[in-house]
Amino acid sequence: MIPVFLYKWIAIGAVILLLGIGLKIQTARLDAVKKEYAAFQAQVKAVGDAQEAATKLKDAENQTRMEKANAQNLRAKRDLAGVYDAYRKLRESRASSGDVPSAPTFAPSADRTTFDSKELVGAIRVLEAGVLGIVQQGDQAIVDMNTAKEWAKPN
Repeated sequence: MIPVFLYKWIAIGAVILLLGIGLKIQTARLDAVKKEYAAFQAQVKAVGDAQEAATKLKDAENQTRMEKANAQNLRAKRDLAGVYDAYRKLRESRASSGDVPSAPTFAPSADRTTFDSKELVGAIRVLEAGVLGIVQQGDQAIVDMNTAKEWAKPN
């Protein structure tokens, strides 16, 4: 017959043995998870680096397209400015000649004349200047819009 205290030591030894086996299993599982995590990190880093490179390339393309569009915009605005300067010069040269004839000298009375030619010419000039300003703003907005379209257009 085996003494009782020996059963106690056998049980303690079995528990220690089972704990050792459990520790070994958990350590192996932990190592496997660490390897899997390291592989995942490497994959994420590779994907992130590739995306960063693609983003830098796209940014460089966008910068080039933006610079080209801005140069076209500047040329178009210079062209418009030249057109409007020429129009202003033409209008000023025409203003000195007088568009509206003066009242006829044979009119029965000055009261019967339907307009004052100087006031009419002045009003026409003010109207032309206002219309020209509106048209010029509209043309510049069109140029800016076309530039934005060109810049945003996909390759």
